[in-house]
Order: sequence, then structure tokens, then C-alpha cells
Amino acid sequence: MARTVRSFSAEFEPLDLVEQFPEVYPGLLESGSALPASSGARYDILPFASGEHLVLNAGRRLIGPHAGDQGFLRALEDWWTSLRTGDASANGSSTAAAHLPFTGGWLLYLGYELAGEIESRLALPPSSDPIVALALRTPAAWLRDRATGEGWLIAEPGCEAMLDDFEQRVKHLRAVAPVHGAVYQIDEEDPSKFLAAVRRALEYTAAGDVYQTNLSRQWQATAPRPLSPVAIYKRLRSTNPSPFAAILRHEDFALLSSSPERLVQMRVPLRNGWCRCGKVPFQRVRSPVLGRAAPRPRMMRR
Repeated sequence: MARTVRSFSAEFEPLDLVEQFPEVYPGLLESGSALPASSGARYDILPFASGEHLVLNAGRRLIGPHAGDQGFLRALEDWWTSLRTGDASANGSSTAAAHLPFTGGWLLYLGYELAGEIESRLALPPSSDPIVALALRTPAAWLRDRATGEGWLIAEPGCEAMLDDFEQRVKHLRAVAPVHGAVYQIDEEDPSKFLAAVRRALEYTAAGDVYQTNLSRQWQATAPRPLSPVAIYKRLRSTNPSPFAAILRHEDFALLSSSPERLVQMRVPLRNGWCRCGKVPFQRVRSPVLGRAAPRPRMMRR
């Protein structure tokens, strides 16, 4: 069976769905700045979650489909393999979906600490976040083409009802009132720590251990009262529009990204052509990724 593709209006605010129905619409990847379509900053993607998820928490406990003692990446691969072999007829993409950058799969968050599953020799500090890695099953999505103004709905076979529910929610969607007046306490990382990291990076480069090092300084902002992650993201989107921006929500965990460029784009051969299967924003801030099966890139960061 082929995937279901429908044309749908692009004239609504998808963040209102992320705010009001985070269990179903856990995130948004969007291109919020005016760049040419050739740059790749063309589509907004709102994935629809089925409720299934695989999570590796900060205590290294793995929970979800195919969880075992071989790690998050192996469990995710087993999950993908089970779905692929279980419905081989759905592995191809219909002609109507051939041009779309996402046709079903997962919304992924992969923290840097997950690199220890690929390079076992790495001695990494524990994550300060409650989640190290997350895979949210998203068999459907709404997409907006910023170059043409068109909107699309797509669903894997058997998930067409998710599109019907989406259309009803958009029909009755209420706008979320903006939040004003939040004042944050800003704590900046000690500059000497960053300068020391620069010196070490130069030493590693001179020794031939690395050819590129991406460094950043940590800033922490504390609000006087709880704030909606969507409200913060809207503020970020307004003040710092980005071609590869994103928001991800899962229970009490939220992730915001405002990345200026893509680090890596992967394409994998499918029966009906090539599938653009992921984008990883280039920045130290942790970023969510939409993905399907692809070769795993091997990277080392210091």
C-alpha cells in the first residue's frame, strides 16, 4: 500500500498545535528565515506522534520498543527493521510523495552523550539533561513548502485517521495568547573555561587528532515562574529567525533550536528513488532530527 498524501492549507500557526496537543504534535522543524530554496531551508515539518517512543534517560535506563542491553541505537535499528519487514509493501513512496522531505518515520533527539555507544573508548561526563536520546514514532506529518506556499499531509498506510484528526483540530484551533514581560536571570559560563578549551583545541589540531572543533559557551537563563516552551520558542523565532529552527517536547523535557546552517544531510536509496532522510543543525545546542533509516555518520568531537 502506498502512503496517503493530501493537499492542505498552510495558513495556520502549527505552534498552537504543539502548545495545545503536545502528546500528538511533539515538535516542529521549520525554516524561519528568508533563504533561497537551493539552500535546503524550504520546508516546515510538523510530525504526528503515535504515542510509541523509545527513550534513554540520564540514568542510562532504556525504555520502549525493543529495549534491551545493547543500547539505544541497536534498539532503534531493531524497531525500524521490524516495521520494515512487517509491511514490506509500504517501504516505497508514492509518486505524490516523491518530492516531500519526510514521508513517515521518527522524530529523533540524540544527545552528545550517545556518542559513547558508537565510540566505546570515549570517557564522557553524564548528561545534565533528563534524556540522553529519544525516538518518537511519527507515521504522519504536515509539511509546508515555503517556496510555493503549498501545504501537504502525509501518512503511512493504516495511519490515515491521524490526518482526519489533524484536520478537525485545525478547524477548531484557537490562537494561543502571547506571553509578555518575562524577565530572566542570566548566568554566563566562566570565560576562562572557554579560553582553555580553545587552547586545547589548537593543541589537538596541531597534533593531527582533529581537523575541526566546535566550541561554545553555556548560558543559563532562569525565569521567575514556569513558562511555556512554545512561548519561549516564539520569542526566539521572532528575535533570531533561523533557516533550521526546531522545538521538541516530551513530557517535562523541552528542546529549542535556532541553527543557522545544516551540518549533514543524508540520502538513502529506496525503490522509488532517493529519500532525503535527515537534517542535523550545525551547533553545539542539542537539536532534534527527523529521520528514517540511514548509514550512521561517525564523528568525534572534543
